Amino acid sequence: MYLLRAPETTLVNDPLDLSLADLHQLYAVDEALPIVRANLVTSLDGRISAADGRSESLSTEDDRLIFALLRSLSDAIIVGAQTVRAEQYKLPAIKREELVVAREESGRENPPVLVIISRSGELDPTLGCLQHPTIVITPSTTPTENIAALAKVVEVVQLPGEQISFHQIISLLRDRGLTQILVEGGTALLSAMLEQQAIDELCLTLSPQLVGAQGQPLVDGIAAGSSLELAHLVAAPDCLFTRYRVVGD
Repeated sequence: MYLLRAPETTLVNDPLDLSLADLHQLYAVDEALPIVRANLVTSLDGRISAADGRSESLSTEDDRLIFALLRSLSDAIIVGAQTVRAEQYKLPAIKREELVVAREESGRENPPVLVIISRSGELDPTLGCLQHPTIVITPSTTPTENIAALAKVVEVVQLPGEQISFHQIISLLRDRGLTQILVEGGTALLSAMLEQQAIDELCLTLSPQLVGAQGQPLVDGIAAGSSLELAHLVAAPDCLFTRYRVVGD
């Protein structure tokens, strides 16, 4: 990988041959400043899943490295229930040795806490990601029988009202010391969080594929109008990595 654009304050030994340590520096944030960062892979025509409904089909080896790096920098990972079901989510454990060591040095537990947002509460209790400490957040309108089934295997937090407030969720996580938050999709979740101005950064991997109408779009119409500024751009042989800061509407 090599660096195409970065802030003047970025210091890397060789911008044309980025090491994992360089990438760690590029994506690291001030630990004293809480941040909500979204990370997704997208096709050239703006789809976050391929025709099979899975984002994994758009991913590359370099994308999986950045995916793991961003997870390693996070205290909690927020994901929508639809994405959990489509991608058959597993425990987001950090496995690469260098990232495990860096995570331990920063005092973070492994794995990050997985936070699933679900309106219906319809999640298969046998899913791999539900066999470990996980938080499922629902509105008060979620059927009680679904809540009861989930509460047997994970922590369930019901928010008041029918609408989900992502600022309330972020505040809840920060009260638990989970200040570095990563959002992994999908479309409805990212759109709602952008609409509520609950996203600080958007990291997109641009995969060299065209998907067409079969794939899920990055966002739907409610998020239109969000303005972003480019923080850095990294190139790899098979994709581009962008990091944007959300600056408002």
